[in-house]
Amino acid sequence: MVFSYLELDLAIKSNMTDDTTAIKEILASVIANIKIMNSNSQPRKEVRVGIIDFNRNPETFLFNYCAKALLSGIKSSISRNPSKKRKPSRHN
Repeated sequence: MVFSYLELDLAIKSNMTDDTTAIKEILASVIANIKIMNSNSQPRKEVRVGIIDFNRNPETFLFNYCAKALLSGIKSSISRNPSKKRKPSRHN
């Protein structure tokens, strides 16, 4: 999966208040932004390619599988240190 982005910045929201200003949400946002790359295209480097790795559970709806498969590709594209070893999916 090729997921192109520039200057990505995450903000974590509270489930209860839908706010981002509490200390807990600010700290979680800082940690999340440390773990991700600001942009996919770095100068003099190739665009990072995300790996879609999700096993489908045949008992769930197809759109659920599509959403989770895309999310796995996005996660591997934006993380600073994508894991070399793939963890087995829960749906084996």
